[in-house]
Amino acid sequence: MARDPFTTTDERDVIVLTLSDLPRGEKLAAQLGEHFNHRYRVVRASTAQEARETLGDLADASGRTVVLFAEESLPGGLSGLELLRDESLAGVAQGRLLLADEPERALRDLADEEGAAEVVVAPRSPSTSPQEPLDDPFWEQAEKVLYLATPPGETKADVFGDPKTDVVFRAKRFLLLNHVAVYPRGGTAYEVVPTKKGVQGTKLVKPTLSDLAQALLDYTAHVPGRTYDLAVVGGGPAAMCAAVNAHALYGMSTVIVEDFAPGGTAATANNTIENYLGFPDGIRPDKLSQEWLKHTEKYKVAWLHTYTATKLAKPPATASRTP
Repeated sequence: MARDPFTTTDERDVIVLTLSDLPRGEKLAAQLGEHFNHRYRVVRASTAQEARETLGDLADASGRTVVLFAEESLPGGLSGLELLRDESLAGVAQGRLLLADEPERALRDLADEEGAAEVVVAPRSPSTSPQEPLDDPFWEQAEKVLYLATPPGETKADVFGDPKTDVVFRAKRFLLLNHVAVYPRGGTAYEVVPTKKGVQGTKLVKPTLSDLAQALLDYTAHVPGRTYDLAVVGGGPAAMCAAVNAHALYGMSTVIVEDFAPGGTAATANNTIENYLGFPDGIRPDKLSQEWLKHTEKYKVAWLHTYTATKLAKPPATASRTP
């Protein structure tokens, strides 16, 4: 199998996924894209040599965080663990995940080795969809290794609580869809410790999604009690376009009411958008949604984030004044 080509025009951080089985590699690459909202470019390789060649290409691509995933059994004589432990790759791969058939046995084997903490161990493949609120050690370990590889200045969050509960699952999904790196800490009490621009914030106890948005996301916040000229319901591309045009063309103050993440369905699509005017070579959905968001920031469009509009009502009539 020819390795996936690497292009320097894609500025995302990279996961090099090294699996010998092509169909499983394609499926897992798609699942990783879905789970992490396409924050990472997944580049596949089927042998250790192909992974080395890809990492060699990446060594010249400055500014990218690279994480190497490799299964234990690889063709060609070099095991996945040997690939992960290759000292010559230490300056390229900031994170390393071993995909093991028997994770508990692999952890025992690593326990007595020097530097074992450098390699995170996960099951060979996920047992659940990334959309299901279940305790799956694959996703938990993938989140951990990507969190640890995230540069100190980027936005991150430690999430405490049982991942099988809806409240913890929804918080993690919200953060991941907004490109916040998440470290699942487990435990019974639901709490979040935010780190924004390298500065750790105060622990949030049982935070709502609105609390998380305020603590971690870079939106122009809605001002409680303020009256706006226009309220736009929904945060998809049409909504953001309407809000920007209302301000740019007519000087109206605008607020967008959005219940989850900006960009709507377009922001979480799997495919590259090929028919969007102005991007003849195509553009990734997550990149496009981030550009939309920057445009709303330019015109100071406010966001009433993690809220849902339930009804449309007339404001109370103002009393007429006698001249």
